[in-house]
Amino acid sequence: MLEGPANPARRWTAAFLAIAAAAWISYAGTKHALANHYVVSSNPEDWKRASRIEPDNPEIWYRLGRFRQLDFDNADIALAISYYQRAIELNPRSPYYKLDLAGALEMAGSKGEADSYFRAAQAAYPISAEVSWKYGNFLLRQDRLPEAYAEIHLRSLKRHDVQGYLWSAILPIFLEV
Repeated sequence: MLEGPANPARRWTAAFLAIAAAAWISYAGTKHALANHYVVSSNPEDWKRASRIEPDNPEIWYRLGRFRQLDFDNADIALAISYYQRAIELNPRSPYYKLDLAGALEMAGSKGEADSYFRAAQAAYPISAEVSWKYGNFLLRQDRLPEAYAEIHLRSLKRHDVQGYLWSAILPIFLEV
């Protein structure tokens, strides 16, 4: 079966699309690499630059929040809370962002809001021993002792359940060998 002569307009269109796609991928890759370079820096000013380059990256906002919350010289809890909230807007499923936001809210004196974010972290990661442990300690600091002891006890059960699950999943692999 013979084919007709090649259509030069199709070739130019295909070449243009390939070049445009390569240019876009190069731009996006360079942008991401530059933001990543700033994120791994130890200078918090570079993290701010990274947030301007990639404003939709929740990890950058989380790092900025942690820095503002834990910086001994320039702690700014209100700013940390806003950074954590931005991270949660971008990734609402992360229990760790919610845990740290709850801690910052507790530091700011918003105990009710902190409690709701601890509960949201539990809803996002119900089998986490870390979430139960931190929430239990929060409850202890609020003098809600029965709830705190129950939560911390639940933490130890969750840890045991996870270990039991891991053993039940891994042991058969070794027994088959």
